[in-house]
Amino acid sequence: MPLWDRLLPQTVMTLNMLRKSRINPTVSAYKYVNRKFDYNRMPLAPMGCAVQVHNSTNRRLTWAEHSLDGWYLKTSEEHYRCHVVFIKKTRSERISDTVIFQHRYITNPTITPEDKVVKALGDVKQALMKEKNLQGQDQMDALQRIDAILKPTSQKRVTFQDDEQQPRVADTQPRVAVTEQQRRVNVSPPKPTQAQRVATAVVDKPLNTGPATNTQAQRKTRVR
Repeated sequence: MPLWDRLLPQTVMTLNMLRKSRINPTVSAYKYVNRKFDYNRMPLAPMGCAVQVHNSTNRRLTWAEHSLDGWYLKTSEEHYRCHVVFIKKTRSERISDTVIFQHRYITNPTITPEDKVVKALGDVKQALMKEKNLQGQDQMDALQRIDAILKPTSQKRVTFQDDEQQPRVADTQPRVAVTEQQRRVNVSPPKPTQAQRVATAVVDKPLNTGPATNTQAQRKTRVR
């Protein structure tokens, strides 16, 4: 908490990038006064996050730790891809380009068995006093809502409908009545054309399976 005033520079810079300029509403206030913000040159990170800062070889001793605990304050405007960090051990600020943020290792809040035990003890205490444990119930409801929001989509319960569903289109009568004569005309096959009758007659004609009479073998037989 005593370091809250050191978070103001990046806070003001972030707010100016979010709001429009009064003179030129097409750009942000930060871009109008300074320049276009380059995230590659000045990366932003969550302010107040716990970090590990690399301790370079020209500063640490032979058997000293290679990193130091600290709190992220802001991005450095005077250096390329560097961060300003408050070191806990020396209680001073340090600019470093090798920083590991610990926010990725923070686990999501879940309902643990200890939370259920505390809730049960609160219920017993309030029951002995002939009152309801409204505070404990509110805490459990809040934890359940957070757990439902942070739970992956693949783990959520999926409900399926009954397999025996009704067909989408019901069998209905045709709008136009069809007479028996029209039904017979539509069902009867069409008459074959002249070309189809000739092709059918050619196909049905029996084929001669014996050798042709004009082959070399037949000519030699006739000569002999």
